[in-house]
Amino acid sequence: MQKTFEPRNWKLIRIEGPDAVDFLHRVSTADVAGLATGGFGFLLRATGRIVQFFHFTRNPQGLLLATPDAEGLMVELEKLHFREEFELSAVAGRRVIFGWE
Repeated sequence: MQKTFEPRNWKLIRIEGPDAVDFLHRVSTADVAGLATGGFGFLLRATGRIVQFFHFTRNPQGLLLATPDAEGLMVELEKLHFREEFELSAVAGRRVIFGWE
């Protein structure tokens, strides 16, 4: 039996570009480079303090991140973004739904 969960107030962020996967892999706890489809992770400060929680999904263009604080996560990711080639953008008008069997 398939189950679904729709977290309230979660929003989506798109990260697209040739360095998207490598960037998120380096700045988070998620094995972004090693997982073919997606998973959960944390964005951390250099001290190890948790900044944000997110779920990522890989696609041919890059990544979709689902998080309860999309604006805050975008700000934190931009602080770490220096020379990598990718673009961050908010995704409007889409719901976040998790499903499993």
